[in-house]
Amino acid sequence: MNKNVDGYLDETSAAALPPRKTMALLVSAALGTTAASQAHAQAVLEEIIVTATKRKSNIQDLPQSISAFSTDDIQRQGFLGMDDYAGKIPSLSVSTRDPGATTVVFRGVAASGIQFGTTPSSGVYLDEQPITAAGTNPDPRLVDIERVEALSGPQGTLFGDASQSGTLRIITNKPDPTEFSGWIEGSLGAVENSDDLDTDLSAMVNIPLLEDKLAIRLVGFTAEEAGYVDNVLGTNQPDQWEENRIAAGLPVRDRFDNADKIEDDINSSSISGGRVGLRWFVNEDWTVDLAGIVQQLDVDGFGDTNLAVGDREQVRFEDESMTDDWYQVSLTLEGNLGWADTVLTTSYFSRDFTYEADATDYLHDFDQKYDPAYAAPGYYPATIYDFTGAPRANAFEEFEDERWSVEGRLTTPADSDSRWSGLVGFFYGKTEREELFTADIQGFSDTDYYANQGYTYLSYLANSPYYNPNYDTFHNTDSDNFFFGTYDLEVEQVALFGEVTWQATDKLSLTAGARWFEYDEDFSLLQGALLEGDEPDLERDFFSTAESTSIKDDDWVPKFNVTYNFTDDILAYGTYSEGFRRGGGNAIRASSILPRSYGPDLLKNHELGFKSTLLDGSLRFNAVAYHMVWEDMQIQVNDPTVFSLGIVNFSEAEVNGFEADVTWAATQNLELSANIGLISAEISEDNNITTDDGTLIVSVDDGTQLPITPEEQGSASVQYTFDNELWGGEPYIRLDWVYVGESVNSLAGTESIVFTQGTTIQPSYDIGNLRAGIDAERWSGTVFVSNLTDENAKQFYNNRWGSQQRVSISKPRTIGMTLRWKF
Repeated sequence: MNKNVDGYLDETSAAALPPRKTMALLVSAALGTTAASQAHAQAVLEEIIVTATKRKSNIQDLPQSISAFSTDDIQRQGFLGMDDYAGKIPSLSVSTRDPGATTVVFRGVAASGIQFGTTPSSGVYLDEQPITAAGTNPDPRLVDIERVEALSGPQGTLFGDASQSGTLRIITNKPDPTEFSGWIEGSLGAVENSDDLDTDLSAMVNIPLLEDKLAIRLVGFTAEEAGYVDNVLGTNQPDQWEENRIAAGLPVRDRFDNADKIEDDINSSSISGGRVGLRWFVNEDWTVDLAGIVQQLDVDGFGDTNLAVGDREQVRFEDESMTDDWYQVSLTLEGNLGWADTVLTTSYFSRDFTYEADATDYLHDFDQKYDPAYAAPGYYPATIYDFTGAPRANAFEEFEDERWSVEGRLTTPADSDSRWSGLVGFFYGKTEREELFTADIQGFSDTDYYANQGYTYLSYLANSPYYNPNYDTFHNTDSDNFFFGTYDLEVEQVALFGEVTWQATDKLSLTAGARWFEYDEDFSLLQGALLEGDEPDLERDFFSTAESTSIKDDDWVPKFNVTYNFTDDILAYGTYSEGFRRGGGNAIRASSILPRSYGPDLLKNHELGFKSTLLDGSLRFNAVAYHMVWEDMQIQVNDPTVFSLGIVNFSEAEVNGFEADVTWAATQNLELSANIGLISAEISEDNNITTDDGTLIVSVDDGTQLPITPEEQGSASVQYTFDNELWGGEPYIRLDWVYVGESVNSLAGTESIVFTQGTTIQPSYDIGNLRAGIDAERWSGTVFVSNLTDENAKQFYNNRWGSQQRVSISKPRTIGMTLRWKF
């Protein structure tokens, strides 16, 4: 078994490569021994090694669409998080909205830009564990990362649920028992429109504890991100019912402003974390890896803006903040059984996410929904939503995630000369989530405004045996809480999977794979109002809804591939694959017209691809065209008759697309690359979902564009490395440019919210980054300009907080420098 320091089984050693490639590598190594010979040598692109098939392979030898960034790519391009590299992947879209909501979308498979507790269509992995969270994906800091891999298209065979349309993998560097090494790095950046600075400090040390046997790797980082959005003076929205309130003798609150909350650069943040890894080469055949990762993010204010004010301005009446703390512990055993190679890995992931948000506009929209003068005698909708015309409100949300996963795999030996190769494995995963959401109104229970019908009516319900099961133990103290909800989820999954490849001839290979899975889901919902403490008390609080649902199901998905190698460097392939997303139950209000459960949805993918390495290894060109049918697609909607969210199954959508990438080492000094993604993602049948009695739940027409993903996007880069040394190092300059086309923010206005604004077209934008640096043996330095033209890209139009639409924007132009010392 060939094994590198990263522990993955190696299919790329000289023994495993065709003779022609082996000779090319040896010749290249010989030519690279002197500067003079480098100047006259043929430029050759470095191989890209990935583990997309659960074993180490050259990306050009794999018949699937993959984008990958190595440690050097990440460092040289200055990647720190998803926003930095998403635009460089033609099949990937990342939608961000405050607070902390990140949706990862592959190949346009998205039904909504706003999700609450749904199952995502794309998977995010940290090393061997899925950490995916619909709408709130964690974003690991890219410090000492071996590789980022983006696997486009259904990955249902090897990666399973939530990898329906693709998988994003973040793979950390592992300890190296063969040598001591380390580095410390500092960065400073000046951000346009900010009085603050970006600061970043990180370090790594790799320490062999037993020579060639045991090593520990320690990584740490801390960074302060400058704010660039200003909270400016504004006044709350007017009350359209003011005259009616006065005429009916109802109280009227004065309008107010946010003078006490004005602040420049309000969206500053800090992030810190670290990693410890231990690697033990037990013997020639067995390796043990133990790792722990921790990350903490604190955001002082949100970075989304309001359309009614300036480009980088907002109007907020309450303090906003967010924290996202998580850690992962993992243990991996790899070995050679003689007749097979094996991997057994287990991981635990824990996450605590909280935010506080200004909900003034959100509760104002509820207040304005009905004329309060028509409430008498106790007309429910107008009564419960009467907040005297001027609510000043805040929202709070917290969820705690715990995840366990275990996976075992057996693979045929990498050095086998058999025409047959394959992989079999099992997976077990368990997720537990506890979530709490509250919405409070300042002075909701004040005696001056006791006549506001919202508080009066809720107090009546809370003390009624008909409406509150806790009426006899209800706390009966003043509370400014208008609404609270708890959403608890537990999911267990098991799966068996495998792939087998038959090398029919020296040029033709056939692959078949399948994954069988079973899941068991329990979901419970508690909703109420007038919360007494910070968390619901099952005996003393008012509960209006207490529902739970359970569902259990199993199924399987296949994969088939045909690959033809025209030469060692050119191949073509055709693939049929399926990706699945589990069904589940809707824990909804008893009066809701939404279904109590929803079924799984299925993505059927047909693709044809081409990969080539040309011009003696200096040019790489890949392309893929695909047609996908998304059956029974899940979408989360709001009940049109009562405030309740649930998931329904649409009939069908179709996605057609084309991706291509090219990289050319034009000379030893000059390298150019570009990629493009073209996607048409639309509803392919009229969808009118109704109840048994004909009540319309949601309607979307054939031809409606799916949200988030643009119809075209792409990127280009050019890098020039100079021959002459400068300060003992190799100087270079690099320019990267990303273009993102127009998209829409929702599926014809169908969203997981109450106050949708219809579909908003999100304009195209392009962002360029310029970097120049020096790489020396003991140090490196970079000066950079990110967002070269100071583009104010409007990346997502967010209707979550009501009719006053919020917009997520790009970070302004940032000019800075980074220094690294290596030891």
